[in-house]
Amino acid sequence: VFPGTNCEYDTARAFERAGAKADIVVIRNKNADQIRESVELVKGMIEKTQIIAIPGGFSGGDEPEGSAKFIVSFFRNPQITEAVMELLKNRDGLMCGICNGFQALVKLGLVPYGEIVETDASCPTLTYNLIGRHQSGLVRTRVASNKSPWLTDAEVGKIYTIPTSHGEGRFYAEEEGKPRGLADDATDEEKKAAKAAVKESQKEFTKTLASYADCYVNDAFGTAHRAHASTALIADYFDADHKMFGYLMEKEVKAVQRVMNDIKRPFTAIMGGSKVSTKIEIIENLLTKVDNLIIAGGMTYTFTKAQGGKVGNSLCEDDKLDLALDIIKKAKDNNVNLVLAVDAKIADAFSNDANTKVVKVNEIPDGWEGLDIGPESEKLFADVIKGSKTILWNGPTGVFEFDNFSHGSRTVGEAIAEATQQGAFSLVGGGDSVACVNKFGLADKVSYVSTGGGALLEAIEGKVLPGIAAVEKE
Repeated sequence: VFPGTNCEYDTARAFERAGAKADIVVIRNKNADQIRESVELVKGMIEKTQIIAIPGGFSGGDEPEGSAKFIVSFFRNPQITEAVMELLKNRDGLMCGICNGFQALVKLGLVPYGEIVETDASCPTLTYNLIGRHQSGLVRTRVASNKSPWLTDAEVGKIYTIPTSHGEGRFYAEEEGKPRGLADDATDEEKKAAKAAVKESQKEFTKTLASYADCYVNDAFGTAHRAHASTALIADYFDADHKMFGYLMEKEVKAVQRVMNDIKRPFTAIMGGSKVSTKIEIIENLLTKVDNLIIAGGMTYTFTKAQGGKVGNSLCEDDKLDLALDIIKKAKDNNVNLVLAVDAKIADAFSNDANTKVVKVNEIPDGWEGLDIGPESEKLFADVIKGSKTILWNGPTGVFEFDNFSHGSRTVGEAIAEATQQGAFSLVGGGDSVACVNKFGLADKVSYVSTGGGALLEAIEGKVLPGIAAVEKE
């Protein structure tokens, strides 16, 4: 799976075309709490499913030794392992993988042993095993390096017809321009010297890459926020007539420009997510552009508590209460209509099967946590969205992966679709929001669904994306 694609969504659509109901699960791993919640979430979904499909493109490192290592460690969690084996052994289930997903099946032992087992040096691997390795195509190319185990007999500089497959390359520090292999106790002076050295070698590396092509086409919006050799620096070696965006990148750039610069008002942004701290730069930039800003998701409870409300066990950043109040003030100073939830659907456990009730958002009792917005908030949000001409959606209203807490996100998605049908321009971006519109069958009812995660967020923050600037530079 190459940059700029969304393998999980392509995989889901393939199953849907075959007649299956496909749900996409997002595994969050920024901290221990998120991992625990993800384990509970995935365990519950496995217990209700018949097929588990692991897509490619998510590796914890694209070198063969690193591909799929995160997903492997996640599926080795005892609760997940037990749920998987119960599916395979007792319910005639199926587990399949593509690219790095297949690598995960091998590293888990599911291929060829049929169960999750501890593996050692005697077990099969895709890295050096010539049998059954994933092959995505054949290309005619000039070999720049023969350090890959597949190219040891190739002569550098000569043209060969070779198979290409994601995850079978070798990492060059010059690509990112960051030194590798520094000792943990390296001094600041040693770090500075190493960085200077790799930056210098990066110039020659980039020049070598550029020498193999007559034109440069960047179609990887998902990596446009990275100033790497192949995503930005290489463009300097081509004149304006020989560097360009690919079709996907062009669509992404136009969609972002339309939302951030060519604004038809009213402009409404819906910002979800668990933490105010991770969205602060985006929110502050949007406060200078939007007419309405809807705050949803876990951020709701930080704003609620900041205003004196009771949030029970809901996700809340206690050290960001002043920040929430500052955002409320900035919204008022900028004449932005800041829309917050007024009620919440709460649960007595982080589970799809938990006991639930709907309460005022500022009256959540101890032992309960908000996992979605309530019906009054759904109507409030939908009314604002339907009256908008430009809409940006980044982040669900709740834990949409749980069906019992997905109604708020569905309502928002349906309101965006209705507004789009009435002539509004709508951009949906960010992994969870994209998963929402795909889950609810709304992807073809909004104006544009972005393939960019971090790239889109940085664009919304108002930052210049190196991959775009490099191609646009005369």
